[in-house]
Amino acid sequence: MHESRLVAQLIGRVEAEVDPVETRVTHLALRIGALSALASAALRDGVEEHAVLAWGYAPNIEVERSDVIDDPGGLGVTLVSIQVEG
Repeated sequence: MHESRLVAQLIGRVEAEVDPVETRVTHLALRIGALSALASAALRDGVEEHAVLAWGYAPNIEVERSDVIDDPGGLGVTLVSIQVEG
């Protein structure tokens, strides 16, 4: 899957914000840029698989696609929000 590097970077961003082992991540919201060729389902599946391997569980993952062509993140994926338990 060509998204594997991107998925690893997203998981790294989450881990920079919270410790997913100590604080359970319940929800991740992601936005795919309008100019990106990434498939929503492939991204969701990749993040879920990587989270299970890294943390032992997968949070709920919401993926939306931007329609803003001139968005600075238009070619990639933005981590919109992280929700944690409690």
